[in-house]
Amino acid sequence: MAMSNNKKILVAEDEELIGWSLRKFFESDGYRVDMVHSGIDALNRIRNNEYDIVVTDLFMPGMSGMEVLSKMKQDGITTPVIVTSAYFSEKIMSDVLDGGAFRCINKPFKLEDVLVAIKDAERVSIR
Repeated sequence: MAMSNNKKILVAEDEELIGWSLRKFFESDGYRVDMVHSGIDALNRIRNNEYDIVVTDLFMPGMSGMEVLSKMKQDGITTPVIVTSAYFSEKIMSDVLDGGAFRCINKPFKLEDVLVAIKDAERVSIR
């Protein structure tokens, strides 16, 4: 088991098994992880807590990952956001990246690929 690295991740994923898998995998690498299942809950958590990274699904009930990203930008929150989806088209991916996402990852993904994106975001993030 990895030592705690004091980095905190928010995972916003409406598919319970995917969210659980991400949480367990990140925790095994020493991260502290909060989990929500909707964009609205994600935005509330982001506004009231400090996270080093946000990993969000693109399509969730109530508020999409893109809307969360947009509202974060409006609020001046600069936490790196990694967006996952099984439904990326070239246009959607371009819009998400133009909207401020650090990286887009297609589902299904390897957990290691998401961890690489997190490590990359940590390296470029100014905190």
